[in-house]
Amino acid sequence: MYTYRGNIHVHSTLSDGTKSVDEIAEIANKANLDFVCITDHSCFDFDKTGYYDDLLLIMGTELNKKKHHYLALGINEEVKEDCDNPQSVINKVKEQNGVGIIAHPCEKGSKIMFNGANFPWTDWEVDGYDGIEVWNYCSQWKDGISSKIQALKNLLFTPYKPITGPCPESMRIFDKVSQKRKVFAIAGTDIHSPKIGIWEILSYKQLFNALNNYVITDEKLPKDANKAEWIILDSIKRGRSYFAFEVYQKAEGFKYFIQSEKDKQVHSIGSELQLAQGLTADIKLPENKKADIYLIKNGSTFSKLMETSEASVSITDCGVYRVEVWLGKSPWIFSNNIYIRE
Repeated sequence: MYTYRGNIHVHSTLSDGTKSVDEIAEIANKANLDFVCITDHSCFDFDKTGYYDDLLLIMGTELNKKKHHYLALGINEEVKEDCDNPQSVINKVKEQNGVGIIAHPCEKGSKIMFNGANFPWTDWEVDGYDGIEVWNYCSQWKDGISSKIQALKNLLFTPYKPITGPCPESMRIFDKVSQKRKVFAIAGTDIHSPKIGIWEILSYKQLFNALNNYVITDEKLPKDANKAEWIILDSIKRGRSYFAFEVYQKAEGFKYFIQSEKDKQVHSIGSELQLAQGLTADIKLPENKKADIYLIKNGSTFSKLMETSEASVSITDCGVYRVEVWLGKSPWIFSNNIYIRE
């Protein structure tokens, strides 16, 4: 297996970002990212997908303007927006075999920032979406601002203070849906990097080194950009990924799998398997870093192991299992699910 580190939900000058596609690729290369997904608003300039030096740049789009923002990856034709009927948008992305992700579903906004503008997802009767953006960096930063003084302090002295982990409400929705069907979670940076004078707020460089997704593939990415895009998006769609807040510690090398004592078969993140005797969930942290490991079953803590670098937990029940890793009160690594069926 191979693991690739990338940043999802990025805006360029093709919509309301402040850097061009080429400039973003240059910054991402310097941040040692393997891929970046650019999702400009209602932009269908897919021919910019390709390799930029060592970086695979995937051009997607963000659909709907007023509400029900929906990220679409892997499509090749324009999709008509419909803010009041998001099911229509979901269906059109699915018709193109694209990957559709509900963006910042529980965004609240701040009266101090952008006149309180917020773009939540309110229609949960929809079905057929592939993933949920459970952690949106810019939304969380914005939602946590209650005064101009606080905003200034965070910008100058404590830039990561508002970043507290995945949105709890979004995670509850993700866990609830996961118990009904397979769905994946991502973390998105939602970089726009607006400027105030000479200041670049929440810059591309800062966020490319802060919140990233790690995608697990069965094969090494080829130099053919179209094939490489398909491999990355297929793995994302299958939930073969984890995401991490990397300001204090990189997450490369994280391992989480469930294996059977009987046949020694290993089931990695995103897998579905049948309940059997002798199943164990095994977790190993990068570089033997000690942290607090939580094994989550059906949205609730199943096992908690404090200040350790690895864990092995016996599994005797069906359920949906994922992992959270915390460095004290600081968020670190969050996996997608492994599904154990009857």
